[in-house]
Amino acid sequence: MEALKEQQVSVLPAVPQMLELFYTNIEKRVAEKGPLVKNVFGLLKTASALLGPLFGTTFQRKLFSSVHAGFGGRLDLIVSGGASIRKKYFTGFRCMGFRIVEGYGLTETFGPITICPAEQARLGSVGPVLAGNEMRIDSPDKEGIGEVCFRGETVFGGYFNNPDATQKVFDKEGWFHTGDLGRLDKDGFLYLTGRMKDVIILPSGKNVYPDELEEFYLTCPDLEEIVILGLPTEAGESVVALAVPSQAMRKLFSPEEASERLMQSLLNMGRHLPSYKKMAECRVTFSPLPRTTTRKIKKNEAKTLYLSLKENKVITIVSSQFTVKESEQMASPAFRTISGLLKSLIPKEGATPLTVRSHLEFDLRLDSLKRLELLSLLEKEMGRSISEESLSRLETVGEVLLLMTTDLKETSPFPDESAEPIRSYPENSSLLFRLIPFLIHKISRLCWNLKAAGMEQLPQGMPLIFAANHESLIDIAWIVCHLPWSLRRKTFTLGKQELLKNPIARFLLTRFNLVPLKRESDFGVTLQTSLALLKQGHSLALFPEGTRTRTGEMGPFKAGIGKLMMESGVQVVPIHIKKSFSIWPADQLLPKFLFARRFKPEIIFGKPVSLNEFGGTTKPGLTPDLISQTLRQHIHNMT
Repeated sequence: MEALKEQQVSVLPAVPQMLELFYTNIEKRVAEKGPLVKNVFGLLKTASALLGPLFGTTFQRKLFSSVHAGFGGRLDLIVSGGASIRKKYFTGFRCMGFRIVEGYGLTETFGPITICPAEQARLGSVGPVLAGNEMRIDSPDKEGIGEVCFRGETVFGGYFNNPDATQKVFDKEGWFHTGDLGRLDKDGFLYLTGRMKDVIILPSGKNVYPDELEEFYLTCPDLEEIVILGLPTEAGESVVALAVPSQAMRKLFSPEEASERLMQSLLNMGRHLPSYKKMAECRVTFSPLPRTTTRKIKKNEAKTLYLSLKENKVITIVSSQFTVKESEQMASPAFRTISGLLKSLIPKEGATPLTVRSHLEFDLRLDSLKRLELLSLLEKEMGRSISEESLSRLETVGEVLLLMTTDLKETSPFPDESAEPIRSYPENSSLLFRLIPFLIHKISRLCWNLKAAGMEQLPQGMPLIFAANHESLIDIAWIVCHLPWSLRRKTFTLGKQELLKNPIARFLLTRFNLVPLKRESDFGVTLQTSLALLKQGHSLALFPEGTRTRTGEMGPFKAGIGKLMMESGVQVVPIHIKKSFSIWPADQLLPKFLFARRFKPEIIFGKPVSLNEFGGTTKPGLTPDLISQTLRQHIHNMT
């Protein structure tokens, strides 16, 4: 940065990792200046994205003049090369008024041979070929992807004293075959998709391009690095990965916890991919992936590391521990039936242990013919017809089990294509979300003399479950207004969709990160939504009684809180709310304000409790109901 300022640099060629470091440093410095500056910075980015195309880069540079001053004030053009740059950084720099383009070249082309024009930068493209050269795609597939070939003034003449190697890369027409895969758009702009030697060919004959999957998974906030590899099998290759958890994950959690959390994040992302692109297995390492000086991953070394981790069983994503639900499934008669059916189809040699996580294609090696045999066996066992389409969408033994134990007339193991998927829940950083809890806190202190204690025990930087008794409608507001901002903006609560019918209630509740659910939603939907929130790194505030008390006495806790603890492993912060029922009983339309300070309400945050304090999932006789009732007693006794 000092050199950029001193030399008044205007054009900066760099590898993506250097640019990522610059960008991350900008974000870090903004965050250090406090929430207000961070929010203003976010507003400037929004304004730049909306108005930049209209007013141009000069306008954008003025919006981010302090950032440009940090680079010396003259930096205008950034040329990224050596590897592909991620979308976040490409769009981020452009938004701040920097022109950024990507270029491509090899040692054999004396440097760049394609580059995007500065005024026609396209995300993911390395541009058209430079003047004096030609470019074509050799043997393109249906998607137009094939080997990138060049000839012209910038292409070398051959390898020094090595005619055999030279002959291998040049064809009879003088085209240099790069070994890289790519496609051309209608304007002649090149989009690279990977290396030919890295393409993974599945037993089905389908091709998987590692670069495409790596770019997809790198959007995961729990991930720092990932490399997609092809692991040889008898009939082809399977898709595996070697991943490095993010720095935050490595700091906050033990290696086992970080691995398991990363596994869940990647599995959730993978659900949106076609089945043939999904990872068969993934291993976790806590060391940086081996790279060249230009920051490209050394695939051979990465594969050696992957196989070493697999052989020694060192911190793998494929965990030997099953969830409570999975253990229950594998103890069921239906699972034993399915196991018997599958064992008649899978080869005896090299067979892996059969579990609900076993993949039908990669682990059990069921090809399309074997799937049809399985379909026939299932129809005989179940006494009903099953469509081939339903079976083709099954990937694991657990999904076959779900199909077998589900009444297809009533429901399907797969959601309807038109159904809304579990969405991503962004953090709430609105001004109202800061202001409303602040006002509620002040009003509660003034009108009711509300006292609070225990907030200093709240851990930071990890998802939490806030579990409280439920005395009145103001309970959730009291919980939220006492949380520090870093926790408040990440804390969500579930509520009946009917609550949003009132415009005033809708206006307020949506500012409190409410996730509305239909009244008729079953427990599975509630659990799925809750787990999705927690896996996205958010916290959850809930009332295990299910509804507010009608008598002022704490009611029994539903088993759902225990189930959620066992499924997620997230710590629970017990909260005891006292005397809010006296202020706002269930049969009263509005809370009491006159002479209400005499009630002296309290909200007490307890020390977080984890599943280990109940003996862990391996403790004999531990059930969700037992956890729930133990937690209820703990909250009842809090002072």
